[in-house]
Parts: sequence; C-alpha cells; structure tokens
Amino acid sequence: MKDYTLKGFQRDTWLNGIGDLFIKQGGSSWGINLSTYPPKAQGKSATSLSFAPILARKKILNPTKENFIQRQSLDIKIDSTANWSVGYFKDCKALERKIFQESDQFCFTFHTEDGTKIFLPQFELARVLFFHNAYLSRSSLVHDVLNNEYAIQEVDENSVIIHVLESCTCPIDLFKNEVFRRHLTWILTDHNIRRSYDSIAQYQLEYGRSFGQYRLWTFQFQPPALPDVQLTLKGNFDSDSSHFIAYEITHIMNLPISVPDDIEYQSPKFKTSSGGKGDGTGGGSGGGVPEKPDVDDDDEESNESAPIILIDDTFVFEYQKAIETRIVSTRTKPTGGTNKKGDEGSDGSSEVNPGEQGPGGNKPSAEWKNADDQTDDTDLYMGKFKSYFKMLDRLKNTHKCSVITYPLRKLPAIGKCQKHRIEGNPRCLSVAKVAKNGKSYLFLEVDTSDMTPLSTMVILLSELKNLEDFIKKLEKKLLRASLSWPTKYLDSAIGVGNYLGLSHQQTKNEGGALSSDDIKKWADRIFEKLF
Repeated sequence: MKDYTLKGFQRDTWLNGIGDLFIKQGGSSWGINLSTYPPKAQGKSATSLSFAPILARKKILNPTKENFIQRQSLDIKIDSTANWSVGYFKDCKALERKIFQESDQFCFTFHTEDGTKIFLPQFELARVLFFHNAYLSRSSLVHDVLNNEYAIQEVDENSVIIHVLESCTCPIDLFKNEVFRRHLTWILTDHNIRRSYDSIAQYQLEYGRSFGQYRLWTFQFQPPALPDVQLTLKGNFDSDSSHFIAYEITHIMNLPISVPDDIEYQSPKFKTSSGGKGDGTGGGSGGGVPEKPDVDDDDEESNESAPIILIDDTFVFEYQKAIETRIVSTRTKPTGGTNKKGDEGSDGSSEVNPGEQGPGGNKPSAEWKNADDQTDDTDLYMGKFKSYFKMLDRLKNTHKCSVITYPLRKLPAIGKCQKHRIEGNPRCLSVAKVAKNGKSYLFLEVDTSDMTPLSTMVILLSELKNLEDFIKKLEKKLLRASLSWPTKYLDSAIGVGNYLGLSHQQTKNEGGALSSDDIKKWADRIFEKLF
C-alpha cells in the first residue's frame, strides 16, 4: 500500500494509458492526459506534469491490495541507442487493447538478439532517466531552464562549483539529499545526459501545436547514448508478431556517468547556523505531517515549505560508479529566533501539493521519491575511517587478532534529526569483529569527522543473539540520543559490564591527523585493554 492517496482518483484505479501533454495558452502549468478506469471522479482523466514520476502504464492508483496482474518481464542490455527507430503505439501488435488517447504516442523501437521487436514508450524512458521528482519533471519543458537556474564554474578539469542561483525553483531542502545531488549533477555536467534532457524542451517548442485555448504536445526526446545499460521491462509479448510492449521499466542499471571528481554546490539559499555547523540548507520538516496525505493537483502552486517526501519506489536505478558531492553555504544565519516561512513544514493539513512552490500556494509542499538508487557508494566514505582501519590492521598484523570488517552502513533518517548526515552526505557506521584467545568483540565506529565526541563502542559478542536486529535498533537509539551511545538500551540488551567505550587516540599533530606512532599506541592500548 502507498503512504499517500491521489485526490480525485477512486480506489484501485487502473492507469491504462498516457496521452498528450497540454497547457492553457498563457498558462505556466503543464498537464498530462490519461486513460484511467474508472475515470477520474470529477473532470477529465488528466493530472499535472508534477505527477510524472509515478505515471507508469498499467499502474494501479490508490491501491487497496497487492499483486494485481503480473506482467511479463524481459531483461535486455543496450548496445547503443544510435540504431533505435521511432514508432507509434498504434504500430505495436502486442497491445492488449487500443487506447485512443495514446495511439499516436511515440515509442523507441529496436530488436533484441532473438528478433523480438521492443516498443519502449519515450515517456517511460524519460521518466526513469530524468523524472525522479516533480521539480525535474516540470523543468524539463522549460526552455534553457538549467542555464537559468544553475551556473557551472569549472575550477579545473576535475573540479566544478555548481552555483544554485536565486532564480532556481527547486525546493531548497532537496539539496540535503546526496542521491538528488548525484542525479542533478549527472544531468547538469554529463554532456551526453544534459543534451538529452535539454532536448525535451526543444522538441516541445518545435513540435507543440495550438488547439483552441490550449497548446498540445506529443512527448518525445532524444535518447542519450546508453552503452551497456541493462533494463528490466514489464509488459506484454505477442508471439505472432514477436512484438513486446514495455509498459514499465522496473530496473535501469549500469548507467554511464561522466562528471568531474570534485563537485561542490554553493548558494546563498543554503543557510548554515552561525552558532555551529549546519547541514547546509534551511529548516527541517516543521509542523505535523499527516499520516497518509491526500495529494492534490488542483492548485498550480504549493506553499513555500520544506516538502513532505512521498515514497513511491517504482524502479531501481544504478550508476556505473558513485560520485560524492557536497554543499557549501555562502551566507550564515544567526541561531535562535523563529523560522521564516520558507523553513516551515506542513501545517498539519491532510492535503499536500507537489506543484512549484510560490507565495500564492495554499497547500503544504510535497515531492516524490520514485527511484531506488542502488549505486554502491560506500567506498566514497571509507576515507573518513582511514586511521581507524589502520588501527584494526595493526591489531591483525602485529597482535595476530582475527579481524573481519563489514561494509559501511549509512545511519538511517530518524524523524527531524539531522545527525545522520555530515554536510549533506551520509554519516556512516563501521562494524567489525575482532577476536583472539577465545574472546570475540564487536567494534562499532561512527564517522566523527565533524569533531563529534564519540568513542569506539566495543561489545562482547557472546552476549549478542541477533546481530542485525541489534545494530538496527542501536543506530536509531544512537541518533535519538544526539550521537551518544544509548547506555540504558545496551544495559538491557546485552547486560551491564558487557560493553565499553574506548576513546580515540589523541595527537599533537596540527589538523588532528594521526601519525604512525599514534596509530601504534592506539592499537596497543586497545589490545592491552581487551586481551
């Protein structure tokens, strides 16, 4: 079940088809014609372009149960998009039924090795490549929007500063999220991807047509080169024609990414408290968030508030490599005082709106999260544990301990707490097992590169029953305690005396970097204490 309800659509509504886009002459908000069953309760079946992230054909809107019709699944690997052709829905023999609204919608067509002809809707490919939130969906139809909202300063061939301009219409709170920044960086600085995204607005200007009071446009764009990209498609196969219609892309993997190594976002919109380091953006989620909000598309604007994030992970997304970005404020704000309107969250209303934020908006702002980014990015944060891992290596190589280190874990988001991030990037937890002479310990080390005073937690492994469940609970309680080890929970979970905190090694070096001698002292001290 979804954690939101789409206002105006009945329960278990089938999204059968997606038609032309439209905008009222002189208007600013694009809509999308839909074919749904049952039809929308009031007015024609259509919705705002801000809803594009969740619009996949044959999707059930406002579902009350799981597991409707299971579609055929097909895994393919793309060699090149250069040999793709453009076709129409009406040409596909695999369609289960012809839908008037989408018969002239564009598809990319190509053949697999076994001769199957794939009909891949252009809107669906754009959705999984670009439309990860309402902001990027709306902006795609605005000519030259990226140049008007961002200025890219090339420091050198491997380093850029992306200036978020005052004219930027993106909700500022989105920049807190490293997955959003990674995706935006890909669109802004990878020339292959930028050209494809920009082509959407270019095609709209060239091929849009007037119809009475409206401008209509049949969605199309120039696909980027996608060498070796892997897709999982859900759709329908017709054996007589060997046609396959892809209703939905559920996985898009191994996406090439060609961007600078060093990426910094700067803006006066990012606010850092003058009383200490902040997370680089404005306020938190503010007021009460409804348990299951009604998502409304009637208004063209939402109010200027921290958006409520609506989770709708409809597809898996993966880059060939991860990139790290950071945010830097170009101004500070004093601590204390009251929040301004732009820092407020939901006012407790049960209705939210993913439309563009503006002073005329009446409903709390909302944003979609539709991509499950499974790019392995833990290596980006290994450097934060460099000295700690050297200490573990000494325990292993010099003191002959058995040391097993596990992949870094990102601390989870808990309510309004921002301690799970450092300068907009994840704060990670290292988990290791250290054993010798029949004694086994669990070592827990948290990234404290922001100078948070937190010791290494060492736990007697023999007292742990379910390690994964224990760590998940401990992570949440650690954050709720503002990055202090939750001793009451540890006492109850593993018993008094079965754990201890070991302080980090002190150094006289400028900048706090540990020398080889410091690391030796650290490892030797821990070994003497435990073994």
